[in-house]
Amino acid sequence: MHSFDNVLKAWDDIDSFLAKSNYKGNKYFYAYSIRNLYAASVELNQKPTSAKELFILVLKALKWMLVAFFTDVYLTNVSKSILFNIKSSNDSYIPKKMELPVATVAIKTQLSLKNVTNICYVYDCVCVAISMLCSQHLDKSLIIKIFPSMVYGAHVYNKIKLDGVEKIITQNDRYPTDLAVLKKAKDMGIKTIKVDYFPIIGFFTQNTIFCEYYFYPNSLSYTIFKSFPQNADVKFVEGGFPDWDNLDNYTYKPLQSPSIITFFTHYGQEIGYTGDRGCFFYIEEILSVMPFDSVLYIKIHPLDKAKNYEKYIAGNVKIVKHGEIDNWELVSQSTFCFSIYSFATFQAKHICNNSYYLNYDPHLVKDFEYDRVTDFIDLIKDKETLERVLNGNVTPKNHEKFIKFFNISYPYTIETLRDFIDSI
Repeated sequence: MHSFDNVLKAWDDIDSFLAKSNYKGNKYFYAYSIRNLYAASVELNQKPTSAKELFILVLKALKWMLVAFFTDVYLTNVSKSILFNIKSSNDSYIPKKMELPVATVAIKTQLSLKNVTNICYVYDCVCVAISMLCSQHLDKSLIIKIFPSMVYGAHVYNKIKLDGVEKIITQNDRYPTDLAVLKKAKDMGIKTIKVDYFPIIGFFTQNTIFCEYYFYPNSLSYTIFKSFPQNADVKFVEGGFPDWDNLDNYTYKPLQSPSIITFFTHYGQEIGYTGDRGCFFYIEEILSVMPFDSVLYIKIHPLDKAKNYEKYIAGNVKIVKHGEIDNWELVSQSTFCFSIYSFATFQAKHICNNSYYLNYDPHLVKDFEYDRVTDFIDLIKDKETLERVLNGNVTPKNHEKFIKFFNISYPYTIETLRDFIDSI
C-alpha cells in the first residue's frame, strides 16, 4: 500500500472511530484534534519500532499529563487582530506586509491550587485515548505517540486567554494546538479567518475548514472545500495566495550561455507516488535531450536528500540544496522550469512562463489531478514533446490566463485580505 493510500485509510479509521464513539462536546474535539496528526504519523511511518521506544513514549505521555498540573499557557503578541503562527515553512512575507503581530502559544509555570483542581480535561483525554487503544482499526503505538499532543491541545483550549483579540488570521488549522486556539476563539465569538499558501489540486485534503471564514485562493479550492458538508457554515471569501504576492518582486531575466533549466524534486517520489518513473527518471530524460549550451539545476525539496542526486553532478548539472539559492531568483534566471507535480511549478509560472509539468504516466499520480490544470499550464507526456519544448518549438499556455484562474487577486492579495479583515 502506498503512502497516499495509508493516509486515506488513517483518516477513514479516525472518522469511523468518531462516528461510533458518540462523543459530544469537548471529548469529541479532543479525539478529532489528532485526526491529521495521526494521518501524518502514518504517512511518515513514525510508528515506534522497539519496546524501549514505546516505553519512552509512555513516559512522555505521563510527563505531559503532569505538565497540565503545573503550567499555564498564553498567547504572545495579543492585539485586536493577530496572525496566528502565520509563517509557512520558508516564508515570512505575510507578517511583513500585513503589519500585524504574529502570535504563538507559549507555556509558563503556574503553581496554584486552581491549576491542580481544574484539570478534568486530562481525565477526558485519557478516556478518549483508552477508547482509541481499544479500537481494532487504530494503531495503538501511534495513539500512544501522539497522546501528549492531544493533552497539550486540551491544555491550550482550557487554559488560554484570548481577551482583547477580535480577529485571528491563520494558515494553520490542522493540529491540536492550532485547533485549540481556533475553537476557543469561536467559543468567544472571535472572528477566525483561514488563508492558504498552497493550491489543492485533487481530493487528497484534510477536507475541513476549521475557521469561520475561508479566504480561498482560487475556484478549485472553493469547489473542493465547498463540497464537504462539514463546511456548510463556513463563509467563503474570494481571495488568493497572500504569500505569493512576493513573486511580483522578481523580474524575469533568463541567463544565457549557458541557459538554465531548473527541475524541482519531490519528497517521497521514489516510493511509489508515480510508479517506477520518479525524479531520477525525468532528470535523465531532460539530460538526454537538453541543448548542449544549457545547465540543469536540480533544486532539492526541503525534505528530500541531496545526496540522492550527487551522482548527477557534472559540468552541466548543479545540485541546489534547500536554502542555498532563493527559489524565485533561480526561477527568474531559468529558461525552463520542470517538476512532476510540485506546487513550485505553479509559483514558478508567475515568473517564468516556460514552466511545465513533466509526467509520462499522469494517471499514476493520485494526489494531483492534471485534468484540472492542463487548460492553464502545460503537461509534457512524452520525450518527443520534451525535446520540442527544450528546443523552443512549443508555445506555453497563456501566462495571464493562468494567473487569473489560479491566483485570484495577484499581485494585490495582501491588500484584498487587509480590506476584508477591516470590513468584518
